[in-house]
Amino acid sequence: GAKKYKVNNWRNTPDIESYISALERHFLAWKDGEELDPESGLHHLEHAACNVAFLIELKHLDKVRKE
Repeated sequence: GAKKYKVNNWRNTPDIESYISALERHFLAWKDGEELDPESGLHHLEHAACNVAFLIELKHLDKVRKE
């Protein structure tokens, strides 16, 4: 993502659903037997972990909906 997005751009999202969708997509790809993301070459679990970290940080910034 560092090549694709500006530094810390992930914090400015108006919609956290994109991170939830990416988390699910990467986890399911790994669960289905695909190890590496074809676009980045990184392991799907690394992408999933990154998305979880984004969501945790956004929660602390009060950008995650409270249910």
